[in-house]
Amino acid sequence: MPPVSLTSGEAALRAIALGALYATAIALAVAFSPANGFVHPEKLAHITKTVSLQK
Repeated sequence: MPPVSLTSGEAALRAIALGALYATAIALAVAFSPANGFVHPEKLAHITKTVSLQK
């Protein structure tokens, strides 16, 4: 299989797309990290059930 040659525009577009994917992955990891106060769904269900029972 011959090597694929990219033009500079295609290479730049691939670099931008790859950077966007990495940025999205990092943003999701930070947003859902326990250090940022992310509450796991099981705990959230327990908390909301407890709050609704207190009313």
